[in-house]
Amino acid sequence: MSGFSYVCDCHNDSILRIGSGEYGSLVSPYNVSQKYRFLQIFAIFNEDGTGKSKKKVSENFKTDESDLFGAVLKFADIYSESARKGELEPCTSFNDFLKASEKGLNCGMLGLEGAGMVDTLEKLHTLYEKQVRFITLTWNFSNCIASGCAVTGTDDDRGLSDYGREFVKECGKLGIAIDISHASVKTMYDVIEYACGPVLATHSNFRDVCDHRRNLPFEVAKELSRRGGFIGLNTCLPFVRCGVMPEDYEADMLFDHIDYALDKGFGDSIGFGFDIDGIDDYAKGITFDRSIHDQYLDLSAFTQKYDEALQENIRCGNFIRFLKQHF
Repeated sequence: MSGFSYVCDCHNDSILRIGSGEYGSLVSPYNVSQKYRFLQIFAIFNEDGTGKSKKKVSENFKTDESDLFGAVLKFADIYSESARKGELEPCTSFNDFLKASEKGLNCGMLGLEGAGMVDTLEKLHTLYEKQVRFITLTWNFSNCIASGCAVTGTDDDRGLSDYGREFVKECGKLGIAIDISHASVKTMYDVIEYACGPVLATHSNFRDVCDHRRNLPFEVAKELSRRGGFIGLNTCLPFVRCGVMPEDYEADMLFDHIDYALDKGFGDSIGFGFDIDGIDDYAKGITFDRSIHDQYLDLSAFTQKYDEALQENIRCGNFIRFLKQHF
């Protein structure tokens, strides 16, 4: 590898800000650093449970709101164009990452967040051809594939649908990882039962530390770790510490989730899924502060708390091993 240290971020929403006209490039203050290079999963988010696109798009990126799958393909083309311009190295395999890292380049992988518009396996194959390698089955609400976390604990939590089980199995055959972030608890267990390929939670924390429906129960986290999965810790405040105001958000609150994983024996399965550009509030000392011009990724509190070997594992090593094992 090059002399640069890598940061793996398993959930980044910046691609949506190009669609909305806020960004002109996937290169941003977040991923331009004198110290780090990045391996990021850029998430295409185009589902809010109402059948309409949640994110507004710019005039030159308009699409029929009823054609959510068409919009997903347009977002995928944004990613491809960024790669063509040399803004990032596209990565669909561990070998792709190795080649890029030898040159010290930023790498991008492509994911879909909320797959309700992928209502046929033919569409799933189209996404694979567009380099999508991670699919978050739901975004909080239920769809034709699975129940979302909004119905956890209710009679409406039916887990994977019949089509959902077929969908998950087909993802395994293709080599697309299933992401259980945003899923209901029953969906999580169904995925663990039916998936024949990699499973991870790209941006979820631990329910024992913060009792939020978006977080993972202990048994789910334990099983992900046992089967070679991965958990990207989310910096979204409500999932980090319940009942805390943004002005009181400290990095140590996220570190509670790291310490929990270390204590429970799955510290080798955790990393980061920062949720950059998908959330509003960031802890100082762990992610950048938008109020400061040109403030890049700030991991100072993290590097002060943990020893160098553990830092590297969480910052990049654990996810790179996941990538090597499954891709």
